[in-house]
Amino acid sequence: MTDEIDKSNAFANALLQKIREAENVGECVELSEKYEEQFKRLQAVNPARAIHIVNLINMKRREFGA
Repeated sequence: MTDEIDKSNAFANALLQKIREAENVGECVELSEKYEEQFKRLQAVNPARAIHIVNLINMKRREFGA
């Protein structure tokens, strides 16, 4: 189980960085679509990190006025 959590943290960190670098709402949507399946696994393995990602996406949407 530790290996799964380590992998989920690595995925979450990489996705969070990509979201931070997004320059418009379209890029956020593309990331959501591209990583949908991996995000579902993250929700199962590490729900706290999944919530962090959702919160960041919501912040970015507000930043972009979407």
